[in-house]
Amino acid sequence: MAKELGQCPRVDDHDEIYFCDRCWRDYIQEAINNRGLGCLSLRCPEYRLCQAAVVRELVDMVDVAASYKVNYDWYALRSFVDDSGGRIRWCPGCSIHGVEFVGGGGAGDSLDVLCRCNHSFCWN
Repeated sequence: MAKELGQCPRVDDHDEIYFCDRCWRDYIQEAINNRGLGCLSLRCPEYRLCQAAVVRELVDMVDVAASYKVNYDWYALRSFVDDSGGRIRWCPGCSIHGVEFVGGGGAGDSLDVLCRCNHSFCWN
């Protein structure tokens, strides 16, 4: 993946595409800063030749700044909660905690939920 600066991108004899760490870092940080949740679906910057996904391991490998990693993690959590099909919801009291309903939803189950922020709400 990493190589000398000033040669980005480079395609080797096996058609593998390489970018330096700095180019990867700038690309990922720009996406986190400007694309919101879209940063989770990043692809190789050389999209015409490569459709490889940018995964969390790459974000860590190229030393993305800590403040960007915090935002990336927040977007990943938001995506997880929002894509849970209603199994996990945001606490309406604080909007920062995802709450999972673990009851079976049967007649005897209480639908009252207590978030760790101490806000109580009905799951319905």
